[in-house]
Amino acid sequence: MPPSGVDPVPGRVDARPVTAPRYETEPRRLLLRGGELDGRRWIGVIGVGHRVAVGPEPWSPTRVYVVTDEQVLDRDGNVESIAVPAAF
Repeated sequence: MPPSGVDPVPGRVDARPVTAPRYETEPRRLLLRGGELDGRRWIGVIGVGHRVAVGPEPWSPTRVYVVTDEQVLDRDGNVESIAVPAAF
């Protein structure tokens, strides 16, 4: 088996990203805790420890959250990661 990111056809490189684990390149459900968006939910591609600007408004420092490693289940049994306001 070829190394990760290498296509079995010689001279061709696989286009999948290899700089982040697969779980950090797939959509993650977030539950926002604290700040002006407290209690809201967001879904996007983001890894633990990374910052993300959320909300329908234009970018604002008050809408930037950091994804924590804490997880909870929503009422439908989906795993949600807790995100808290980012410090600047």
